[in-house]
Amino acid sequence: MIAAKPSERPTPESAPSDSAGKLKLQMLVFSAVPSERLVFINNQKYVEGQRIDDNTVVESITPDGAVLSYQGKRFMLHSDQNASH
Repeated sequence: MIAAKPSERPTPESAPSDSAGKLKLQMLVFSAVPSERLVFINNQKYVEGQRIDDNTVVESITPDGAVLSYQGKRFMLHSDQNASH
């Protein structure tokens, strides 16, 4: 098996339908320093690698949102597009 280059990594898919409605990204802090990145999802603070529940993990935090893994399936959670910045 050949490992994919970072630029060829698969992009996160849409949120699985059973979890998409339950997760809301309210705040995102992105930094070039990974230990300084954080998100607030459903009024709880999470950092990269932290579990939201038994099936969902915050894999990474990007400037555009949080990449989550739900039962091994990756998806991107974006902040509310209607919120003012």
